[in-house]
Amino acid sequence: MQPLAGDRFYVRLLSEAGDLAAVRCHFADKYAGGLEGALPLVREASDGISDYWSGVLPMPTSRLRYFFELTDTDGQTRFFDEHGFLEGRPARKHYAGYFFYPYDLPIDRFALPAWVAGRTFYLVFPDRFANGDQMNDPAWKRPWGEAPTAKSFFGGDIPGIRQNLGWLSDLGVGGSTSHRSSPRHRITSTTRPITSASIPGSARTRTSPALGARRAWARHPRPS
Repeated sequence: MQPLAGDRFYVRLLSEAGDLAAVRCHFADKYAGGLEGALPLVREASDGISDYWSGVLPMPTSRLRYFFELTDTDGQTRFFDEHGFLEGRPARKHYAGYFFYPYDLPIDRFALPAWVAGRTFYLVFPDRFANGDQMNDPAWKRPWGEAPTAKSFFGGDIPGIRQNLGWLSDLGVGGSTSHRSSPRHRITSTTRPITSASIPGSARTRTSPALGARRAWARHPRPS
């Protein structure tokens, strides 16, 4: 469950691939009495192992209770809530067993930027990607291609990224960026998409508009 901008909730249910024929999400304001609304979920994707059923629930009060109605390929229907699988609907007394989203705070809402749609992201590890300017290499730089260690530094820099924008574009990548991070690979859970003084040349380039987007992330290093 993920709150979205505009008092909506994105819901996704995973099932074994080919196990279900239909999924409906029953939902209402957490504190409102009476019957819930029902939204058929769409099988958004399948990877051969799991089917991904999803939908967007409108909920202007920002408080949500919900459960799922599952119909398998044999036509049998079961219900699914916090207590597991049920033969009938969850009990309405105190709505025990329902899934709850207590309140959708504005800070929790996620609005996908329009420019992200259809983009391919490539997470760049600057030090291991390409060394574009050997004049700014530190004295402790290791030979390119040497097996890395926890302390090795190979001299990859922002000029190296800039010189390979065409290669990234040929892969279908939508943009590029560098990150601030203490480890040598420059990527941690606290990474911020801003320039870093520890990456040579980063003060000169914050984004790569030549690729037609504000940012991209790269996952595989490319030797220079």
